[in-house]
Amino acid sequence: MSEMTSEKELNVSTEKNTDKISKSDQQSELIDSVRKSDIPEESKNAIVQQMEMFYSGPLPAPSAFGQYDKVLPGAAERILKMAEQEQNHRHEIDNKQLYMLSRDSLVGIIAGMGLGMCALVAGVLVAMNVPNTGGTILGGVFGVSGVGTIAVSIIKGTRSQ
Repeated sequence: MSEMTSEKELNVSTEKNTDKISKSDQQSELIDSVRKSDIPEESKNAIVQQMEMFYSGPLPAPSAFGQYDKVLPGAAERILKMAEQEQNHRHEIDNKQLYMLSRDSLVGIIAGMGLGMCALVAGVLVAMNVPNTGGTILGGVFGVSGVGTIAVSIIKGTRSQ
């Protein structure tokens, strides 16, 4: 059985803390239904003793939330404020990360374009200034590498991460 409840108290687990709350009417009904079932008596006792309910989240279970104010007045408000601050912090971190990724992508595209343009200019200058076929071949190699660099930087810079 995945949900288990102790007969005397319900253990509610949160991410950071565990709180015990008294058993509710719903739990009583669940325990009564187990006791009235056709399950062997030994198994019934084991099920009732092992029942436990888990709650996971940044805030305590709603059924336990009000009890924090009973123990320490204002505690529920402080818990809500803490959760809101944590959410704002996470959003701020996500926004910074997105900004840095966009910036880095743009810098990569600009650097690739600059390198490609330099290679194209070098190819044209070599082809114009070096005599015979050697200059033409070397200029062509520089030119093709420049166009390839530009193409690669644009493709990698615009591809989603």
